[in-house]
Amino acid sequence: MKTIQINLSSSSYQIKLGKDILKNLPLYLKEAGVVKKLVVITDKNVEKYHLNTLLNILDNSDIEYATITIPAGEENKTLDTVSFIYSKLLKNNITRDDTILAFGGGVTGDISGFVAATYLRGINYIQIPTTLLSIVDSSIGGKTGVDLKEGKNLVGAFKQPKLVVADISLLDTLDDKQISSGMAEIIKAGFIKDETLIEKLSISQNFKEDIEEFIIRAINVKKEVVEADEFEEYERMILNFGHTFGHAIEKYYNFKGITHGEAVAIGMCLITKNYDIKNQLINLLSKYNLPYETDIPCNVLLESIKKDKKALKDSINIITVEKTGYGKIEKKTFKEFGEIYGSN
Repeated sequence: MKTIQINLSSSSYQIKLGKDILKNLPLYLKEAGVVKKLVVITDKNVEKYHLNTLLNILDNSDIEYATITIPAGEENKTLDTVSFIYSKLLKNNITRDDTILAFGGGVTGDISGFVAATYLRGINYIQIPTTLLSIVDSSIGGKTGVDLKEGKNLVGAFKQPKLVVADISLLDTLDDKQISSGMAEIIKAGFIKDETLIEKLSISQNFKEDIEEFIIRAINVKKEVVEADEFEEYERMILNFGHTFGHAIEKYYNFKGITHGEAVAIGMCLITKNYDIKNQLINLLSKYNLPYETDIPCNVLLESIKKDKKALKDSINIITVEKTGYGKIEKKTFKEFGEIYGSN
């Protein structure tokens, strides 16, 4: 088991990472100062595969808990779902002394974090991510939010978890599509800040043996960036490599039929104009069964991008990579952006 410390001005917390570590949850909770009632928020998929395991662990401790199950899928990351959870929390008499436990992938974590940030003006929460993508990305850094019909994550708040418990064994129930989705965020981390990670991804011949190292390196990239810029005032924007087009692609498909990682993979290729970097990117995405092109006209995506949360009045900050391991933030007017990226 490895412990990674996240040190922030607002709060600090630990990421517990390893195989078969979920059984140690009561100890981790005690160390993090979580002593009152837990509310486990999960989705129907995780409920099916993992919830009984978690509840058996809690039953064998002295921890009081309640559970809330929400529908799975990005299309359910809405204010309606948030309202449903608020009602359940009130029905269970949850107070500011209690703690939300987000048990699921990125959608569950984003919703649970947003609820924790806003219910009773804020209560504690912890993350137990169950997908590769949520382990390396969304469970870390405190970004929470929900989608509107106009776009992704347009309502949200920063809320850091008290603790992250990442049990790699939970990934065993994921299908290949979900593993590939998480690999997109690992590849992103390498291209923006870790050239060695890209080299290791390129030469790896045994994914199961190497995955823990990939995860640790990707987490350390996010740790470095978030510790330098917790509230995304500037430097943290680098983590959005691939997400400008990626979010627009997800919105185009109404968040169905394409994973977040697949959309980000395509987004990284669309935003990259450097020939050598693009070829390197395409080769790596292909190796990990990720798409790198789309038939959606870029001018169609541009209309959605104008509503992106990263957009300013008449410009947007985009992330580009001209050298492996070195992401760069560039401000473009929408006119400039359209001239550069207006056709696929």
